[in-house]
Amino acid sequence: MLRIAGIVLRRIRDTESANRVPDAVQRFFSGAPQIQDPRSSNDAWNPNTPTAVCSADILVPVEEPVMPVISADIEPLAITFEDDGLVPNSPLPFLVYKGAVALDPAQPEKSIETLFGGNGWGDMWRNGIYDYVHYHATVHEALGVARGHAHVRFGGEHGKELRIAAGDVAILPAGTGHQCLSASADLSVVGAYPSGAKMQIMRPTPNNHASALKTIPLVGVPGSDPVMGEDGPLTRLWRRP
Repeated sequence: MLRIAGIVLRRIRDTESANRVPDAVQRFFSGAPQIQDPRSSNDAWNPNTPTAVCSADILVPVEEPVMPVISADIEPLAITFEDDGLVPNSPLPFLVYKGAVALDPAQPEKSIETLFGGNGWGDMWRNGIYDYVHYHATVHEALGVARGHAHVRFGGEHGKELRIAAGDVAILPAGTGHQCLSASADLSVVGAYPSGAKMQIMRPTPNNHASALKTIPLVGVPGSDPVMGEDGPLTRLWRRP
């Protein structure tokens, strides 16, 4: 791999002929200044003379995935909610990344979906947040705010109210209660889950609570943080007692 002026290039060998350069490569470099491969002082790329491409080598532009995270050092807010008798919550901490995602103004949902999907949380939806208390007893959930803002109470009736806005990500371990109290008209949220069981909506009732206490301990800790990946804070903070 070679990076020149922010462009990632891959050197490949044209086994048929040094004169055969893909049309897409020629179009890519058409009109661009001559690019010199720093590993060769004599072989410069000239889009008008495709035979002069490091003898029989071709430099092909490669699309490099961009993970839209603001900072590699960002740390989430961590809160542990107690079981209140109706909402089980979790011994694992609820996590909130504030302003973590650099959103593309034209398609902010896509920015979050790219991030979540790239980190192994690929079961996704786009919507808002329900205005009644509920939780999920079979799966962990990530909520990425793409547009607008909302006041959400996490942890059930006796939990904590937080304002979440575009660029924020909340990560709810299985059992964590949540309820939207108010929201801007343009609120858009991307929800995501790691691979495994499907999401089920649970209301805070005694029967649901009893059932959830059996299923929540069976939900495995994911191997990747939906925001920061395999080495992210979630993998360090989510350790079962």
